Amino acid sequence: MKRISLILLVIAATVGLAFSFATQSKERRPARYLVPEGYVGWVKINFRIKGAPAIPVEGNHHIFKFPPSGLLETSSDIEYGVAHDDYFYYCGDTRRKLESTGWDGGGMIWAGYSGWSGNNFAERTEVHEGFFVGTEEQLRKVFAEKDGNQRKVGSIDRSKLTCVAP
Repeated sequence: MKRISLILLVIAATVGLAFSFATQSKERRPARYLVPEGYVGWVKINFRIKGAPAIPVEGNHHIFKFPPSGLLETSSDIEYGVAHDDYFYYCGDTRRKLESTGWDGGGMIWAGYSGWSGNNFAERTEVHEGFFVGTEEQLRKVFAEKDGNQRKVGSIDRSKLTCVAP
């Protein structure tokens, strides 16, 4: 009986330790994403672009300020890890928070992704990340369209861009 208890204890400890290691991720600096007021559609960040500006820091956040095209390029490298990011519509210096929620939560940020191409991670090229800005209904409509999962960058309806100030 003692032997079975000891075996169960060792198994439980091993599973607990493995779970602990698996759930711990490196922390990174949080990001603050600024999207032009009224923008609805996919946005994308291309990292490691020669000649592009580095991503600025405001307080403790990296600031990713998208132009009306929805495509942002930076010489900075992508940071992987865990952080609490936030999202805003902007017009000039005015910002309006955009919620990132689960389904049926009323959010405006969806389907975040990141990726790279190349022979291996050390030689990666075309490093990028992106997400969809809009209501859940708008996202479902885009996915329902032919080639809807292709993540074409750009506002679905540019006439909805209510502020194109720099």
